[in-house]
Amino acid sequence: MAKKFKEFNEDLERGLILRCKGQQPYEEYVDFMIVEQQEEQRKYGLMVISGYKAGLMYVSFPKEAISLKGFDLSYEWVKLNWSNWGYVDCALDDVYIIERLAPKSFDDF
Repeated sequence: MAKKFKEFNEDLERGLILRCKGQQPYEEYVDFMIVEQQEEQRKYGLMVISGYKAGLMYVSFPKEAISLKGFDLSYEWVKLNWSNWGYVDCALDDVYIIERLAPKSFDDF
């Protein structure tokens, strides 16, 4: 189930999907997954998971983006820094969060 980013209000864990309105070179909509990386200074990032650019890293966030709990991506940091670090062609009001779901079967697309 999708929620508007501004209604989510929780720290963001890896595997969550951010759906944005896309612009060239992306399609009409573009999905980014929050990924956890092995780098201490750039632990979290966004990877494109839809369309032609799927599989490419979009951005690696700075250390300051880690939540106060010490893990997860800080919701407040992303909210405050979207215009510098997020997908700037999509206003934060138009970003939706899709929680990761386990497939129910092999054919569950």
